[in-house]
Amino acid sequence: MSSLVSIYIPTHNRKHLLTRAIDSVLAQTYSPIEIVVVDDGSSDGTKAHLNDYIQSKKIKFIRNETPKGACYSRNAAIKSAKGEYVTGLDDDDEFTPERIENFIQDTNTDSSFLFTGYLLKEPRGIRTYERGPAKQDMKNLLKRNTVGSQIFVKKDKILAVGSFDETLPAWQDYDLWLRLTEKYGAAKRIPGYTYVVDTTHDHERISSNPENIDKAYAIFQKKYLSFLTSSAAKRATKIYLDKLLSKLSRQKTVS
Repeated sequence: MSSLVSIYIPTHNRKHLLTRAIDSVLAQTYSPIEIVVVDDGSSDGTKAHLNDYIQSKKIKFIRNETPKGACYSRNAAIKSAKGEYVTGLDDDDEFTPERIENFIQDTNTDSSFLFTGYLLKEPRGIRTYERGPAKQDMKNLLKRNTVGSQIFVKKDKILAVGSFDETLPAWQDYDLWLRLTEKYGAAKRIPGYTYVVDTTHDHERISSNPENIDKAYAIFQKKYLSFLTSSAAKRATKIYLDKLLSKLSRQKTVS
């Protein structure tokens, strides 16, 4: 019997981008899948826009009447998911058709979770992106987030480590990946680039707000201070942050 996979998609005022994301999941070569969309207090008519999907039961739709944040929405989706495995999709991104099938074919491992490289869609074109070794343990991840923003994991594992930390203003994914590797061991990157990150639209990405990242870094350092046992690890983490903030500041100045 095939394992059910639940894909959670939080959304806020991006109805046209959202339908592209949903359609990319419906086009998967693997079934069975479940799509859980959490509308985080949208005011652009998202629910009406999704009416055909809802009525045909192609998606499970949950709505927060007031915005509560992406991580609250992710946690609500994961809690309601019926799948043995869960994975996420941002409403402005896409899956390639073979993404879920590729993950399922590699689930007979002892990895804490699976992840992939991704395709970065930029105004100048599309390029592939991956960084670091295929095996990522907590020690490596403390230096920088080489996993990215989405993973494929058993639902029970996410629930066991407390899901996404809703108090963090940024890096919530990075924080969860660290807790998973702390409890369950190294994660594994499987071959392929099956997640498309779209940076060509005008909507702000949460991860591109320098102020949020700066605040998250201070919390992050306190939270993981006991694991940053070497000065080299601390320097690597600080260099990662400085480079990221510098890059985002330049992007903000240009825009």
